[in-house]
Amino acid sequence: MAWKRIWDWLLRRRASQRPEPGGEELLGPLRKLAKDQGRSVDDVTYELLAHSLAQQVSTPRPERCWPTLSHREQDVAALIYAGYTPAQIAPLLNVSLETVRTHVQRIMRKCGVHSKVELCIALEQEGAERRIQWRLEELLSPPQGPDAKG
Repeated sequence: MAWKRIWDWLLRRRASQRPEPGGEELLGPLRKLAKDQGRSVDDVTYELLAHSLAQQVSTPRPERCWPTLSHREQDVAALIYAGYTPAQIAPLLNVSLETVRTHVQRIMRKCGVHSKVELCIALEQEGAERRIQWRLEELLSPPQGPDAKG
């Protein structure tokens, strides 16, 4: 699925903490995809946007999905939002890769989405960024206090 490759590329770019893609950074992959398919860039762009919008409209989503997630699912969702892969999340949370994948499936089901990109969009639309930021700070900061090793 061509649109998925573009969305995955955009998500990887977001995770790298670089400025938003624009100009050639965004048009380059679109031009390559259009050339590979023998179509115009406008046609490919239109199809990608139409497909994305159709999925958003056709998928009923809970008003707010963040509160429906368990504490551990919120951890996983926050790390996905930050651009971490399941393979990177597993050691951070001290769980198996399969456990992370199970959490991801449950999160996507609870939030009524079909991809990690849609999950990020849904969390953004419901205004969960502050809660996500708080959760990330909690997960990624070094331990402090009497229990801290060092």
